[in-house]
Amino acid sequence: MARPTQPAGRGSKPEDPVVAFLTGLIAAYPAHHDDDLAGLAPKVEALLKAHPVTDRDLSKLPSEQADELMDEAYEAEGLRGVPLAVDALRLTPWAYEPWAYLATSFGHEPSLAAMLASLGVYAAERSLKPGMMEQYRGRFWETAETRQVLESLMLAASMLIDSGRIVEAYHRLDDMMVLDEQDHLGARHWLLPLTIEVHDIDYAEHLVETWDDDDTDEAWPYLRAMTEYARWGNSPQGRELAQEAYRKYPLVAKYLLNPGMEPKHTPDERTPEEKAWEAADLIRDCFRRYGGATNWLSEATGERATFSPLRAAKAATKPRRRRRH
Repeated sequence: MARPTQPAGRGSKPEDPVVAFLTGLIAAYPAHHDDDLAGLAPKVEALLKAHPVTDRDLSKLPSEQADELMDEAYEAEGLRGVPLAVDALRLTPWAYEPWAYLATSFGHEPSLAAMLASLGVYAAERSLKPGMMEQYRGRFWETAETRQVLESLMLAASMLIDSGRIVEAYHRLDDMMVLDEQDHLGARHWLLPLTIEVHDIDYAEHLVETWDDDDTDEAWPYLRAMTEYARWGNSPQGRELAQEAYRKYPLVAKYLLNPGMEPKHTPDERTPEEKAWEAADLIRDCFRRYGGATNWLSEATGERATFSPLRAAKAATKPRRRRRH
């Protein structure tokens, strides 16, 4: 079994190589924009070369040993696998999988996770053969290489949302819609509430019209109604759409109008209450962006807030992470 890189040297306590890599990355990253990470690449490679893998197996290709390290990282799980993932990068700096592992492992640190996920996007795009971006534009689900780009964009959008950078997340998700016109990963489910949040109602209406029959997501009918409200206010059609959403998924309105109320979470299959709570959590911020929207929903559906205002206020101050598919 491969061992994660250990710091060399005797006497005084040596610098942890993983910490050195991450702190160096954090220091170097702000000088580069996410759309110009090619300039950062040599610095990333230099940071990785500063602590080479100590037990490199020369009988295998770097990519083969990196794959083995990632298998061990997944077995270790979470932060315990981070040194292994970093060692995989020391062998293959621009493989996507180790960057994705690091981003998800540091999900509790949204800014760091977003940075790592952005580098994952760069790695996924860098792996494409020349001309593939243009050749498969709109059809990125068709090959493993282009599909990986979609996955990297989704992960980056998720981390950007968690860090409060919703405009950047909006652009990542929009890129996904352009690259995969059939939206196999469901980027639209995150994108629509963000378009409403940033007041891009023209685009919101386009998404609603394009995916008019998309009621597989419990949030979508409420977002359809909210799009109408954002454009026209308390219109008859908006009220009708709100009532239709309520007839299909009444629990969503219950959790939407009672912030802080949560169902009992189960370790196995999600309950209907958990699904409804996740849908409400996804769309809550876009309702909050428009004054009177929650009151309008309450009046249109007849659902009333019953949760303690004090407990709701306390819950609103807690860090919250939006749903991920």
